[in-house]
Formats: sequence, C-alpha cells, structure tokens
Amino acid sequence: MSQDSQHQALIRAKSYPYTIPSRSYIIADGTHRELSVDDVLPDVSGRRPVLAVGSIQSPEQLLRKFNEPDCGPIPVIQARLCNFDVVYSPHVATYGAIPATLAYCPGTVMTLFINWLTPEEESRMHETEVPSGNYHFGRLDGIELQLDRGRKLTSAFVYCSRRGYWSGTAALSRSAKSRPKAAAGHRFPRKKSRGMSGTAQTLAGKSTILSVTQLPMPKFASLEPRR
Repeated sequence: MSQDSQHQALIRAKSYPYTIPSRSYIIADGTHRELSVDDVLPDVSGRRPVLAVGSIQSPEQLLRKFNEPDCGPIPVIQARLCNFDVVYSPHVATYGAIPATLAYCPGTVMTLFINWLTPEEESRMHETEVPSGNYHFGRLDGIELQLDRGRKLTSAFVYCSRRGYWSGTAALSRSAKSRPKAAAGHRFPRKKSRGMSGTAQTLAGKSTILSVTQLPMPKFASLEPRR
C-alpha cells in the first residue's frame, strides 16, 4: 500500500462514524439531500426498516455501499429508539475503525436513523455487512421506535455484532461536526471514535484479546438474508 493510500485509510478509520445529518434525508444519484420540515416524507411501501447503527447513518458510508450513479432513492429517516444504546463491537474493521453495535440499555432514549430498503438494496447491504462474519441480521420486536413526524414502529431489522460488545468501553460519541443529539438516560459513558481508533492502534501487532460482553438482546430473532 502506498503512503497516500495508507494516509487515506487512516483518515477513514479515524473519521468513523463520519458526518451524520441532523435531519432525515434521501440518498439518490450519487449524493444526498436533507429533507426540510416542508418536504413530504417519501413513500416507503415495499421497503423494510433497517436500523442504522454506527456509520450506516452517514451519507458518506451509504454512498460507498450504494455507489452506482443511479442508486436510490433510499429514504433515511430519523427516529428515537427507547431502551437501547450504540456501543463498540470488540473487533476492528478491515479499514481500521472499531465499529458500532446495538446494546440493550433500559431507560435510554437515543436518536438514530432508519434505512428503508427494497429487497435489492437490502441484498447489497448484506454484501457489505454479513460476509465478514462480525454481524448477523435479524428483527427486533416489541420495541418503541418513534419516527420523524409522528409514526411509530414496534419492530425493525438490524445488524448486530456476533461478538457482543467491548467490555469496559464507552458508547459511540460522534464528533461535533456530526451534530449529535444526546441519548437520554444512557449508562455507557460517551467516547469519540477517534479515541477508540487510538486504542486499536495501540493494540495493533500485539496478542491482545479484547474483553467481550455478550449482548442480552430481548426479542431479537436472527434471520437469513431474504432472497
């Protein structure tokens, strides 16, 4: 790998989970457009709601995955999820970041996004999330999920770490550039990904095993990707 490539890879790792908009948006034609309060929310008929945990909330990451010029439109709708938080998974991605996963956390109310995906888009997402063996895909039932502008859901789909979460670590905290909305009632301290990337660099090349806590995920059913 050239020095320039190494530099770009380092920037990508340290920038995780990338810039996340402050409102719902649409991915289409190689870019994204945020929805104003006057915009009508897009029709999601024929699409499944997939909770966006970590970098798949970010247009930058979604455009890496859906990189065809004519991709989309993919609605990415902001929502508030009760009794869960986003924490770090105990593995390092191929590009050097420590990725996120969902953790059951009673009393927490957090802001995240939902990727509304067609079967074809979901298949493409699976190609980028499942083959590494770090995540499995499934459905969460009996949840409290309040979507932007009033609609509520009691179930949604999600990619969860097969490895639990990194014991003693913190919940994912976005940079100020990402305009985060604070989770209420969380029990995990916030820590920015840049700091976690430094931890990963410290561990690199050492026979260190990350301490793992398995996630108690109520009402989570692992599913095979739909065809």
